[in-house]
Amino acid sequence: MPTGRSWAIRSDDPVTRDWRGCPRPAVRAIGYGRAVGGAPASHRNPRMSSITALLHTENDALRLGRALETLYPCDNIVVVDHGSSDSTVRVAREYGARVVGAKVGALPRDYLQSAGVRSVSLPSGNPQSGNPEWILCLDPREALTESLAASLFEWKSEAFHAKVRGASAFSVFLREETAEGWVELPAAQTRLVPQSWDLWKDRYPAHEASALALEGELLRFVFP
Repeated sequence: MPTGRSWAIRSDDPVTRDWRGCPRPAVRAIGYGRAVGGAPASHRNPRMSSITALLHTENDALRLGRALETLYPCDNIVVVDHGSSDSTVRVAREYGARVVGAKVGALPRDYLQSAGVRSVSLPSGNPQSGNPEWILCLDPREALTESLAASLFEWKSEAFHAKVRGASAFSVFLREETAEGWVELPAAQTRLVPQSWDLWKDRYPAHEASALALEGELLRFVFP
């Protein structure tokens, strides 16, 4: 669990990260906002930017809960379901997610609108007043580490955006579970973008070379 109050921006050096072990991510009250349990951070300061987590599912009932439990820094969770025949939709709703059906050609912002997620007007002069609603994209096999959750709480603050004025997107590093153990992927992936983002590659934002990497990681589980 991170201590101190360092800014959640890091270099591209994959070695200098604060996550050393790879246990299953615990859900705790940490970071900005002191979220409790798995509840989304819905009662945010009006000067904070808003994050909607977006996940695509298809028969992911066995793993979806693990992902949703770690999304407590997010203000909304939208699950786009691709015709699951198991209990995926029920699990999603039990965690407070808004579930919408997948549609051919739909963009992520279309799904947010279908789910009733609205952009929140921020005070003039806020660095993100033009794009107050941001989208965090992840797979149902993935989960936030505690350090990444803490970074997202800090990211939402007005003071953070004053430090990174003009940043168009943010990226995260991943660790992937394998039969031999956990493997660290070498390059950060663009995962946090404004709702107005137009550059997509399948279900995720297209790689943005200028994206700033956040402290912490996503864990990608192979085994349910």
